[in-house]
Amino acid sequence: FSDIRKLNPNHIIELEDYRMIKFTQTKGSKHNTTVVLNEYADAIIRKYETKNIVRNGIKYALNIQINHKENVWLEEMLKHCGFNKMVDIVDYKNGEAFTTQIPQHKAINFHNARHTYAVLSLEKGMDITMLQKQLGHSDIQSTMVYARISDQRRHKESFDIWKKKE
Repeated sequence: FSDIRKLNPNHIIELEDYRMIKFTQTKGSKHNTTVVLNEYADAIIRKYETKNIVRNGIKYALNIQINHKENVWLEEMLKHCGFNKMVDIVDYKNGEAFTTQIPQHKAINFHNARHTYAVLSLEKGMDITMLQKQLGHSDIQSTMVYARISDQRRHKESFDIWKKKE
């Protein structure tokens, strides 16, 4: 959240075929990182380029408020879009699992975007060491959290491998 909130026009780099953002991460290793903007992310940033978003005398690329407000807005948007299916949330207390059900729109927050990006990048074939650098992790073990393969992908790959005729 803190990195996307501080994103300003100077962080956006124009290349011949695409654009990317280059910035120093707030948390973790605090190193410079670059992230290529896919067409959706680029469209969102382009939408705000014509607006004059200024906070404390500094121009920003996106109109991001405080984390809590963004999560409330996100929840309202997801509810409006029909993310109402009930999902299980598992909490642990003293080693015992407690499961509660809540609507999807209440289970998703701003930080989920980072997790989603990481998981989808791996599922699309990104090398885990490249993802490690993009996420700013100093050790690979921090990145391995995202390497859990989704059940859907696991089932598909298993099915595809065993259906091949020899």
